[in-house]
Amino acid sequence: MYLNAAEAGGYLVQARAARLGRVKVGAAAVTFRPVSDLDLAEFRALLIRASELERGA
Repeated sequence: MYLNAAEAGGYLVQARAARLGRVKVGAAAVTFRPVSDLDLAEFRALLIRASELERGA
């Protein structure tokens, strides 16, 4: 999954990598397999924050 969002001078995905579960993280990419390795609650929070940043919140 690619998420090109930044906050405080860094990529949002990298800042939250440790909370996303057993995933590989690049600058803006999160890879996982199987989906059960991904912490869905944290992933949802990541998407919500990226959406807020897009809207200028």
